[in-house]
Amino acid sequence: MGIFGRPNIANLKSKGDIKGLIKALGYDKDWQVQTAAASALGEIGDVRAADPLIKTLWENNPLVAPSAAEALEKIAALHPESFRNQSSQQVLD
Repeated sequence: MGIFGRPNIANLKSKGDIKGLIKALGYDKDWQVQTAAASALGEIGDVRAADPLIKTLWENNPLVAPSAAEALEKIAALHPESFRNQSSQQVLD
């Protein structure tokens, strides 16, 4: 998050700042920020967060993975068609 310090997840969530929350997923200095960002993205349910959350499952602190997985479940429940299409496309590629 650069020179601006620790992200304020509650503020980003209240604004619906998907890009800011996605950026907070990469805040390596504090896994709790990453976990809170993942949870907030799941609660908002925006499908744009799916790919960054999937990336988080594999690349970030293992303590963050359960929150990322739960967020993906919530997003998939709200947008099942997006996940079916994405999975089908990946199989075809």
